[in-house]
Amino acid sequence: MIANRRVRWAAVAGAVAVLLAGCASEPSSGETDIDAPRRMRAVERLLERYDHGTGLWENDASTWQSANALNSLIDYMRGTGDRRYLGYVEWTYAHGEVARTGLPRTTGYNDDELWWALAWINAFDLTGQERYLTAARTIVDGLDEQRASFCGGGMPWARVGVDPQLRPWRQVNSITNALYLSATAQLGVRVEAADRSRYRAHATATWDWFARGAGGALVDSAGVLNDHLDQYENTCVLVDENTRWTYGQGEMLTGIVALYRLTGNAQLLGIADRIAATTTREGSPFIRDGILDEPSATGCPGSSCHDAEIYRGVFVRGYRDLLRTGRSQVASVDFLTRQANSLRDTNGEYGFRWQGVPQADDHPNFATQAAALDALNAPHRTTP
Repeated sequence: MIANRRVRWAAVAGAVAVLLAGCASEPSSGETDIDAPRRMRAVERLLERYDHGTGLWENDASTWQSANALNSLIDYMRGTGDRRYLGYVEWTYAHGEVARTGLPRTTGYNDDELWWALAWINAFDLTGQERYLTAARTIVDGLDEQRASFCGGGMPWARVGVDPQLRPWRQVNSITNALYLSATAQLGVRVEAADRSRYRAHATATWDWFARGAGGALVDSAGVLNDHLDQYENTCVLVDENTRWTYGQGEMLTGIVALYRLTGNAQLLGIADRIAATTTREGSPFIRDGILDEPSATGCPGSSCHDAEIYRGVFVRGYRDLLRTGRSQVASVDFLTRQANSLRDTNGEYGFRWQGVPQADDHPNFATQAAALDALNAPHRTTP
Protein backbone atom coordinates (compact mmCIF):
# COMPACT_ATOMS: atom_id res chain seq x y z
CA MET A 1 0.00 0.00 0.00
CA ILE A 2 2.74 2.47 0.95
CA ALA A 3 4.69 1.53 -2.15
CA ASN A 4 1.68 2.38 -4.32
CA ARG A 5 1.41 5.77 -2.70
CA ARG A 6 5.05 6.44 -3.44
CA VAL A 7 4.44 5.57 -7.08
CA ARG A 8 1.55 8.02 -7.17
CA TRP A 9 3.80 10.67 -5.62
CA ALA A 10 6.44 10.01 -8.27
CA ALA A 11 3.87 10.57 -11.00
CA VAL A 12 3.22 14.13 -9.86
CA ALA A 13 6.65 14.92 -8.48
CA GLY A 14 7.51 17.21 -11.35
CA ALA A 15 4.59 19.49 -10.65
CA VAL A 16 5.05 19.44 -6.91
CA ALA A 17 8.74 20.24 -7.24
CA VAL A 18 7.82 23.72 -8.44
CA LEU A 19 6.10 24.41 -5.15
CA LEU A 20 8.68 22.67 -3.02
CA ALA A 21 11.64 24.43 -4.61
CA GLY A 22 13.20 26.89 -2.25
CA CYS A 23 11.12 25.68 0.70
CA ALA A 24 13.52 23.06 2.04
CA SER A 25 15.43 23.84 5.18
CA GLU A 26 16.84 21.84 8.02
CA PRO A 27 15.39 22.15 11.51
CA SER A 28 16.63 25.29 13.23
CA SER A 29 19.72 25.05 15.37
CA GLY A 30 17.64 26.11 18.35
CA GLU A 31 15.59 22.92 18.25
CA THR A 32 15.74 21.19 21.63
CA ASP A 33 13.19 18.46 21.02
CA ILE A 34 14.82 15.18 22.01
CA ASP A 35 12.03 13.36 20.16
CA ALA A 36 12.75 15.18 16.89
CA PRO A 37 13.58 12.01 14.89
CA ARG A 38 10.38 10.36 16.11
CA ARG A 39 8.30 13.37 15.17
CA MET A 40 9.94 13.57 11.76
CA ARG A 41 9.16 9.91 11.07
CA ALA A 42 5.55 10.53 12.07
CA VAL A 43 5.41 13.45 9.62
CA GLU A 44 6.91 11.39 6.81
CA ARG A 45 4.41 8.57 7.33
CA LEU A 46 1.58 11.13 7.39
CA LEU A 47 2.72 12.68 4.12
CA GLU A 48 2.95 9.30 2.42
CA ARG A 49 -0.83 9.24 2.73
CA TYR A 50 -1.28 12.66 1.10
CA ASP A 51 -3.01 12.58 -2.28
CA HIS A 52 -1.33 15.13 -4.53
CA GLY A 53 -4.08 14.74 -7.09
CA THR A 54 -6.75 16.13 -4.77
CA GLY A 55 -4.69 18.21 -2.35
CA LEU A 56 -6.25 16.20 0.49
CA TRP A 57 -5.33 13.13 2.45
CA GLU A 58 -6.42 9.71 1.23
CA ASN A 59 -10.14 8.98 0.81
CA ASP A 60 -11.21 12.05 2.79
CA ALA A 61 -14.72 12.60 1.46
CA SER A 62 -15.71 15.12 4.13
CA THR A 63 -12.38 17.06 3.91
CA TRP A 64 -12.39 18.17 7.57
CA GLN A 65 -9.89 15.57 8.73
CA SER A 66 -7.52 16.77 6.02
CA ALA A 67 -7.82 20.25 7.53
CA ASN A 68 -6.77 18.79 10.86
CA ALA A 69 -3.90 16.85 9.29
CA LEU A 70 -2.71 20.07 7.66
CA ASN A 71 -2.93 21.77 11.05
CA SER A 72 -0.80 19.00 12.58
CA LEU A 73 1.82 19.46 9.87
CA ILE A 74 1.85 23.23 10.36
CA ASP A 75 2.24 22.79 14.12
CA TYR A 76 5.21 20.53 13.46
CA MET A 77 6.85 23.20 11.31
CA ARG A 78 6.11 25.95 13.82
CA GLY A 79 7.49 23.84 16.65
CA THR A 80 10.70 22.71 14.97
CA GLY A 81 11.62 25.46 12.56
CA ASP A 82 11.73 22.81 9.83
CA ARG A 83 10.25 24.45 6.73
CA ARG A 84 10.86 21.68 4.20
CA TYR A 85 7.15 20.80 4.07
CA LEU A 86 5.81 24.27 3.25
CA GLY A 87 5.07 23.04 -0.24
CA TYR A 88 2.27 20.86 1.10
CA VAL A 89 0.51 23.92 2.52
CA GLU A 90 0.86 25.68 -0.82
CA TRP A 91 -0.20 22.60 -2.76
CA THR A 92 -3.35 22.20 -0.64
CA TYR A 93 -4.22 25.85 -1.14
CA ALA A 94 -3.81 25.44 -4.90
CA HIS A 95 -6.52 22.75 -5.15
CA GLY A 96 -10.29 22.80 -5.40
CA GLU A 97 -12.06 26.05 -4.61
CA VAL A 98 -9.64 27.14 -1.89
CA ALA A 99 -8.41 30.31 -3.57
CA ARG A 100 -12.00 31.50 -4.05
CA THR A 101 -13.90 30.08 -1.06
CA GLY A 102 -11.22 28.89 1.35
CA LEU A 103 -12.53 25.34 0.93
CA PRO A 104 -11.45 22.41 -1.23
CA ARG A 105 -15.16 21.76 -1.76
CA THR A 106 -18.45 22.53 -0.02
CA THR A 107 -19.89 19.69 2.04
CA GLY A 108 -22.94 21.41 3.49
CA TYR A 109 -21.68 21.17 7.07
CA ASN A 110 -20.57 24.29 8.92
CA ASP A 111 -18.14 22.43 11.16
CA ASP A 112 -16.31 21.01 8.12
CA GLU A 113 -15.76 24.54 6.88
CA LEU A 114 -14.59 25.91 10.22
CA TRP A 115 -11.84 23.31 10.56
CA TRP A 116 -10.41 24.77 7.34
CA ALA A 117 -10.66 28.30 8.72
CA LEU A 118 -8.51 27.28 11.69
CA ALA A 119 -6.00 25.52 9.44
CA TRP A 120 -5.59 28.64 7.30
CA ILE A 121 -5.19 30.85 10.37
CA ASN A 122 -2.39 28.54 11.49
CA ALA A 123 -0.87 28.73 7.99
CA PHE A 124 -0.96 32.53 8.22
CA ASP A 125 0.79 32.41 11.60
CA LEU A 126 3.46 30.16 10.10
CA THR A 127 4.10 32.10 6.89
CA GLY A 128 2.70 35.60 7.33
CA GLN A 129 1.05 35.25 3.90
CA GLU A 130 -2.18 37.26 3.75
CA ARG A 131 -3.84 34.85 1.29
CA TYR A 132 -4.19 32.29 4.09
CA LEU A 133 -5.79 34.81 6.43
CA THR A 134 -8.10 35.85 3.59
CA ALA A 135 -9.11 32.21 3.07
CA ALA A 136 -10.00 31.91 6.75
CA ARG A 137 -11.98 35.15 6.68
CA THR A 138 -13.87 34.09 3.56
CA ILE A 139 -15.01 30.91 5.32
CA VAL A 140 -16.01 32.62 8.56
CA ASP A 141 -17.69 35.56 6.83
CA GLY A 142 -19.72 33.10 4.77
CA LEU A 143 -21.34 31.94 8.01
CA ASP A 144 -22.62 35.40 8.99
CA GLU A 145 -26.18 34.53 7.98
CA GLN A 146 -26.11 30.96 9.20
CA ARG A 147 -27.04 31.53 12.84
CA ALA A 148 -29.98 29.27 13.62
CA SER A 149 -33.53 30.47 14.16
CA PHE A 150 -33.92 27.53 16.57
CA CYS A 151 -32.23 26.46 19.82
CA GLY A 152 -31.57 30.02 20.86
CA GLY A 153 -29.62 31.06 17.79
CA GLY A 154 -26.48 28.92 17.93
CA MET A 155 -24.47 28.09 14.82
CA PRO A 156 -26.20 25.08 13.21
CA TRP A 157 -24.32 21.94 12.33
CA ALA A 158 -25.53 21.90 8.70
CA ARG A 159 -26.52 24.74 6.41
CA VAL A 160 -29.90 26.01 7.55
CA GLY A 161 -32.58 23.75 6.10
CA VAL A 162 -30.06 21.79 4.05
CA ASP A 163 -28.95 18.76 6.02
CA PRO A 164 -27.16 16.89 3.24
CA GLN A 165 -28.43 13.56 4.59
CA LEU A 166 -32.03 14.86 4.70
CA ARG A 167 -32.55 13.89 8.31
CA PRO A 168 -35.80 15.12 9.87
CA TRP A 169 -34.34 17.29 12.63
CA ARG A 170 -32.44 20.53 12.89
CA GLN A 171 -29.32 20.42 15.02
CA VAL A 172 -26.86 22.68 16.82
CA ASN A 173 -23.88 20.96 18.34
CA SER A 174 -21.07 21.83 20.68
CA ILE A 175 -18.22 21.31 18.21
CA THR A 176 -19.58 23.66 15.54
CA ASN A 177 -20.11 26.44 18.06
CA ALA A 178 -16.75 25.85 19.75
CA LEU A 179 -15.09 26.06 16.33
CA TYR A 180 -16.93 29.28 15.51
CA LEU A 181 -15.84 30.72 18.85
CA SER A 182 -12.23 29.73 18.11
CA ALA A 183 -12.19 31.09 14.57
CA THR A 184 -13.88 34.43 15.27
CA ALA A 185 -11.82 35.10 18.39
CA GLN A 186 -8.56 34.25 16.60
CA LEU A 187 -9.45 36.47 13.66
CA GLY A 188 -10.28 39.25 16.12
CA VAL A 189 -6.60 39.64 17.01
CA ARG A 190 -5.19 39.15 13.50
CA VAL A 191 -7.25 41.31 11.14
CA GLU A 192 -6.85 45.03 10.61
CA ALA A 193 -8.13 47.24 13.40
CA ALA A 194 -11.24 48.38 11.51
CA ASP A 195 -12.61 44.82 11.35
CA ARG A 196 -11.72 43.56 14.81
CA SER A 197 -14.93 44.66 16.48
CA ARG A 198 -17.04 42.57 14.10
CA TYR A 199 -15.20 39.34 14.89
CA ARG A 200 -15.17 40.20 18.58
CA ALA A 201 -18.95 40.62 18.49
CA HIS A 202 -19.39 37.19 16.87
CA ALA A 203 -17.05 35.55 19.37
CA THR A 204 -18.69 37.09 22.43
CA ALA A 205 -22.18 36.27 21.13
CA THR A 206 -21.16 32.64 20.72
CA TRP A 207 -19.70 32.55 24.21
CA ASP A 208 -22.88 34.11 25.60
CA TRP A 209 -24.88 31.35 23.86
CA PHE A 210 -22.85 28.76 25.75
CA ALA A 211 -22.66 30.64 29.05
CA ARG A 212 -26.13 32.15 29.34
CA GLY A 213 -28.18 30.93 26.40
CA ALA A 214 -29.58 27.72 25.00
CA GLY A 215 -26.10 26.32 24.52
CA GLY A 216 -25.82 26.01 28.28
CA ALA A 217 -27.87 22.83 28.01
CA LEU A 218 -24.85 21.22 26.35
CA VAL A 219 -22.69 21.69 29.45
CA ASP A 220 -23.23 19.38 32.40
CA SER A 221 -22.78 20.27 36.07
CA ALA A 222 -19.12 19.18 36.00
CA GLY A 223 -18.31 21.37 33.01
CA VAL A 224 -18.16 18.59 30.39
CA LEU A 225 -19.70 19.22 26.97
CA ASN A 226 -22.34 16.92 25.55
CA ASP A 227 -22.63 16.56 21.80
CA HIS A 228 -25.74 18.24 20.42
CA LEU A 229 -29.21 19.72 20.65
CA ASP A 230 -32.00 18.96 18.18
CA GLN A 231 -35.09 21.00 17.45
CA TYR A 232 -38.28 18.92 17.56
CA GLU A 233 -41.34 21.03 16.75
CA ASN A 234 -41.11 23.87 19.30
CA THR A 235 -38.71 22.20 21.71
CA CYS A 236 -34.91 22.12 21.76
CA VAL A 237 -33.79 18.77 23.16
CA LEU A 238 -30.46 17.51 24.48
CA VAL A 239 -29.95 14.33 22.47
CA ASP A 240 -27.85 11.34 23.51
CA GLU A 241 -26.97 12.79 26.88
CA ASN A 242 -23.56 11.58 28.08
CA THR A 243 -22.36 11.13 24.51
CA ARG A 244 -19.19 13.17 24.82
CA TRP A 245 -16.06 13.43 22.77
CA THR A 246 -12.56 14.58 23.58
CA TYR A 247 -12.52 16.98 20.65
CA GLY A 248 -15.55 18.83 22.01
CA GLN A 249 -13.71 19.49 25.26
CA GLY A 250 -10.48 20.33 23.42
CA GLU A 251 -11.94 22.77 20.91
CA MET A 252 -13.78 24.54 23.70
CA LEU A 253 -10.43 25.03 25.43
CA THR A 254 -9.02 26.50 22.22
CA GLY A 255 -12.02 28.80 21.86
CA ILE A 256 -11.94 30.01 25.45
CA VAL A 257 -8.20 30.70 25.28
CA ALA A 258 -8.67 32.59 22.01
CA LEU A 259 -11.46 34.67 23.59
CA TYR A 260 -9.24 35.37 26.59
CA ARG A 261 -6.49 36.61 24.29
CA LEU A 262 -9.03 38.78 22.47
CA THR A 263 -10.72 40.29 25.52
CA GLY A 264 -8.20 39.97 28.35
CA ASN A 265 -10.93 38.52 30.57
CA ALA A 266 -8.94 36.30 32.94
CA GLN A 267 -12.11 34.77 34.39
CA LEU A 268 -12.36 32.74 31.20
CA LEU A 269 -9.22 30.84 32.16
CA GLY A 270 -10.90 29.59 35.32
CA ILE A 271 -13.65 28.08 33.17
CA ALA A 272 -11.06 26.52 30.86
CA ASP A 273 -9.25 25.10 33.88
CA ARG A 274 -12.46 23.49 35.04
CA ILE A 275 -12.99 21.78 31.68
CA ALA A 276 -9.36 20.63 31.57
CA ALA A 277 -9.43 19.33 35.13
CA THR A 278 -12.72 17.48 34.69
CA THR A 279 -11.56 15.88 31.45
CA THR A 280 -8.14 14.77 32.67
CA ARG A 281 -8.69 13.94 36.35
CA GLU A 282 -8.40 10.42 37.69
CA GLY A 283 -11.80 8.78 37.26
CA SER A 284 -12.74 10.87 34.22
CA PRO A 285 -14.41 8.80 31.49
CA PHE A 286 -11.83 10.28 29.12
CA ILE A 287 -8.84 8.90 31.06
CA ARG A 288 -7.68 5.30 31.29
CA ASP A 289 -4.46 4.62 33.18
CA GLY A 290 -3.51 8.27 32.81
CA ILE A 291 -3.94 8.29 29.02
CA LEU A 292 -6.68 9.89 26.93
CA ASP A 293 -9.46 7.54 25.87
CA GLU A 294 -12.57 7.99 23.71
CA PRO A 295 -15.34 6.34 25.75
CA SER A 296 -18.17 7.09 23.32
CA ALA A 297 -16.28 5.56 20.39
CA THR A 298 -17.73 2.11 20.90
CA GLY A 299 -16.93 1.02 17.35
CA CYS A 300 -13.25 1.90 17.57
CA PRO A 301 -10.91 0.60 16.46
CA GLY A 302 -12.72 -1.00 13.57
CA SER A 303 -14.06 -0.50 10.07
CA SER A 304 -16.89 1.75 11.32
CA CYS A 305 -14.53 4.04 13.21
CA HIS A 306 -13.78 7.18 11.23
CA ASP A 307 -14.45 10.58 12.79
CA ALA A 308 -13.26 9.65 16.29
CA GLU A 309 -9.83 8.64 15.07
CA ILE A 310 -8.61 12.23 15.15
CA TYR A 311 -10.49 13.56 18.20
CA ARG A 312 -7.77 13.19 20.85
CA GLY A 313 -5.37 15.16 18.69
CA VAL A 314 -7.80 18.09 18.86
CA PHE A 315 -7.92 17.76 22.63
CA VAL A 316 -4.16 17.90 23.17
CA ARG A 317 -3.99 20.98 20.94
CA GLY A 318 -6.60 22.73 23.08
CA TYR A 319 -4.94 21.64 26.31
CA ARG A 320 -1.62 22.91 24.93
CA ASP A 321 -3.22 26.28 24.14
CA LEU A 322 -4.39 26.57 27.75
CA LEU A 323 -0.95 25.60 29.08
CA ARG A 324 0.75 28.22 26.91
CA THR A 325 -1.21 31.06 28.47
CA GLY A 326 1.15 30.62 31.42
CA ARG A 327 -1.80 31.26 33.74
CA SER A 328 -3.48 27.88 34.04
CA GLN A 329 -3.67 26.30 37.48
CA VAL A 330 -4.40 22.91 35.95
CA ALA A 331 -2.64 22.34 32.62
CA SER A 332 0.82 20.79 32.80
CA VAL A 333 3.49 19.76 30.34
CA ASP A 334 3.70 16.48 32.28
CA PHE A 335 0.22 15.51 31.09
CA LEU A 336 1.12 16.21 27.47
CA THR A 337 4.44 14.39 27.78
CA ARG A 338 2.65 11.37 29.22
CA GLN A 339 0.35 11.23 26.20
CA ALA A 340 3.26 11.47 23.76
CA ASN A 341 5.31 8.86 25.60
CA SER A 342 2.40 6.42 25.69
CA LEU A 343 2.25 6.14 21.89
CA ARG A 344 3.59 2.99 20.27
CA ASP A 345 4.24 2.84 16.55
CA THR A 346 4.93 0.30 13.86
CA ASN A 347 7.58 1.66 11.50
CA GLY A 348 6.58 5.20 12.38
CA GLU A 349 2.82 4.61 11.91
CA TYR A 350 0.31 5.02 14.71
CA GLY A 351 -3.09 3.41 15.05
CA PHE A 352 -6.16 4.23 17.10
CA ARG A 353 -4.92 3.12 20.51
CA TRP A 354 -2.71 5.50 22.44
CA GLN A 355 -1.17 2.97 24.78
CA GLY A 356 0.08 -0.58 24.70
CA VAL A 357 1.62 -2.59 21.92
CA PRO A 358 0.00 -1.90 18.51
CA GLN A 359 -2.61 -4.51 17.66
CA ALA A 360 -3.83 -5.91 14.37
CA ASP A 361 -7.10 -3.96 14.48
CA ASP A 362 -5.52 -0.56 15.14
CA HIS A 363 -5.56 0.19 11.38
CA PRO A 364 -3.19 3.16 11.01
CA ASN A 365 -4.45 5.80 8.59
CA PHE A 366 -3.88 9.48 8.04
CA ALA A 367 -6.36 10.48 10.77
CA THR A 368 -4.79 8.31 13.49
CA GLN A 369 -1.38 9.48 12.28
CA ALA A 370 -2.35 13.15 12.50
CA ALA A 371 -3.72 12.68 16.01
CA ALA A 372 -0.49 10.99 17.08
CA LEU A 373 1.53 13.82 15.55
CA ASP A 374 -0.56 16.27 17.58
CA ALA A 375 0.37 14.34 20.73
CA LEU A 376 4.05 14.35 19.76
CA ASN A 377 3.91 18.08 18.95
CA ALA A 378 2.02 19.26 22.01
CA PRO A 379 4.68 19.14 24.76
CA HIS A 380 7.04 21.32 22.75
CA ARG A 381 7.30 25.03 22.10
CA THR A 382 5.82 26.77 19.07
CA THR A 383 7.65 29.44 17.06
CA PRO A 384 6.19 31.94 14.58
